[in-house]
Amino acid sequence: MDKQPSKYVPVLKWRQGEYQALNRLYDSVKDGIIPLVNIPPIEYDFEEKRLKKTAHEHVQLFPRRFSAKWGNRPSFIDFDESLHDEFMDSGASVVSFVFEELSALGHNPVPVTGISRSKNYQAVIKTAHKECGTGMAVRIKLEELMHPEISKHISDLIKYHGISFDNIDLIIDLGAPQSFEPYVTFAKALVKRIKAIARLDSFRSFILVATSISISDVKAPGAVMPRHEWSLYKALVERLRDVRLPNYGDYCIELPGYTSLDMRFVNAAEDYIYNG
Repeated sequence: MDKQPSKYVPVLKWRQGEYQALNRLYDSVKDGIIPLVNIPPIEYDFEEKRLKKTAHEHVQLFPRRFSAKWGNRPSFIDFDESLHDEFMDSGASVVSFVFEELSALGHNPVPVTGISRSKNYQAVIKTAHKECGTGMAVRIKLEELMHPEISKHISDLIKYHGISFDNIDLIIDLGAPQSFEPYVTFAKALVKRIKAIARLDSFRSFILVATSISISDVKAPGAVMPRHEWSLYKALVERLRDVRLPNYGDYCIELPGYTSLDMRFVNAAEDYIYNG
């Protein structure tokens, strides 16, 4: 990704509607997108009172489906925390399985880590980025960004992975803040913390992600929904011009977290099942 903000980074949960939409985009549109795919947790079967699938069953089809729908275009791959220390039937970790299978299919997406991930997860990601040669992404949450030692935490993580700044994508993920307004006040607070990160201009790319809307908020056709994350982004850009301009990202019309719904009591039109 270029150091100038030229790409849109949607965070996707790899639901059927999402990967079909990606697949159907014109190539010229795909060229401007680098999706951050977050493999979701295993769904719970409320009737059987157990998880619907094993970890193996949950991710087994992902590599081939990803290959078919997005191919070898640039992308980021992350995992729900519940999958970080899960294993396939073969004994391989879920995380290593995904990257090894994608590599075998000729695809090398950028693996994503963060400063609060487990030691086992960090070790697997370290192996993955060394073998795939595409570097890695560091995803920072809002509460982590606000920590007074955020710069040290990032530096320590980079030191552990033994990777240069120009092979790292820095993703500031604000999630879904309770309030974005007033935009200028929020932007000033964020800029102060962002500028505290050492060598910000040395990262391969710098991405800002947030969301202010969920699909349950979407009204009848014709309604206008404010995208507060876009207004905040514009306020941030004005205050980061002297340092580093971020690429824009959002969660489309989804919220960052996952809600486990008992589908026996939910209208079928609200069923957004993850399809592996």
